[in-house]
Amino acid sequence: MTEQAPARARACTDGARVAAVAAGLAALVAACSPLPPYESTAAALAGRHAPSARFATEWKPVSRDLSAPLSADESVRGDFWLRSCVSELTARFTPAPEGAVRALQIAECMEARGWHLVVRESAGLSRAAAADASRR
Repeated sequence: MTEQAPARARACTDGARVAAVAAGLAALVAACSPLPPYESTAAALAGRHAPSARFATEWKPVSRDLSAPLSADESVRGDFWLRSCVSELTARFTPAPEGAVRALQIAECMEARGWHLVVRESAGLSRAAAADASRR
């Protein structure tokens, strides 16, 4: 391993990891979705359309404890802002850009409204990875 590799690994922020996972999820779903592009991407990011078996995603208010579940009111507000971002971006960008760009645009729009995407590795995968590592 070169000296540059650890530096590159440290340079990869949590935000960059979330963006990469979100973009991958969005691209996967958008490829075969009957929904319009931004709606399809938003559904993928929210884990509502072909959710990933590997990652769980959820929009949370920036000021909210990540481990606490959303209240009914927060859920309604989050859905409102997500629909608002989809409408705004759909109107601004025709034709829609590729899935990764759409995912980042939606994340930026939601962040401007006080929400961020929380991406967690699914528990089943974590256990499987730990079991695999213990066999080595």
